[in-house]
Amino acid sequence: MKNYAGHPDPDDFLRAELEEAGITVHSFNFLKNGKREVDSRIMGEVHGWSFKRAWYYWVAEGPGLPPRYANTLHETHGKAVRVEGHCGCPSPLEYRKGFAVGMYHVDTQEGLKALADMLKRCAAEASAMKVLEPIQQTWTQGWTSDSVAAQVTAAALTQVWNLLGVENQTQAVIKLETLKKTGSL
Repeated sequence: MKNYAGHPDPDDFLRAELEEAGITVHSFNFLKNGKREVDSRIMGEVHGWSFKRAWYYWVAEGPGLPPRYANTLHETHGKAVRVEGHCGCPSPLEYRKGFAVGMYHVDTQEGLKALADMLKRCAAEASAMKVLEPIQQTWTQGWTSDSVAAQVTAAALTQVWNLLGVENQTQAVIKLETLKKTGSL
């Protein structure tokens, strides 16, 4: 990534980097105050994570990426998406001792997209778990009639199809196989 420290108006460049990575862009006048390495109005946001530009990298901070997601990200982008900004690029399991990672320094456009995608994946999977909670509660309450089970199953499948962005079981299976092959599942 280009060093934008001292650039008089880097907003358009930063906006383009965030948009290319699929990150929501916000522009706030109060951010451009001459106190940051890169004086800009631009910041990004993905599921509670903020993205602010520093010298030649993005600083991403948020509520924490759980260890299994953080480790998967590290395996493919660990040199460019640095846990807690550590220049030695330790793994999140080593550096955070099994706890979530709440801050990264991101050195490349590819790494920026990879982090944004992993945050979206984590949020989608958490959302999918919430979808299944009411169904689990129905099962644990002892409902055993076939009609209730069929209704619950149909409702669950519809919600899963919606999360996957498909319209039927065949499309769902194809989408899941694709996600599995790409390591996104």
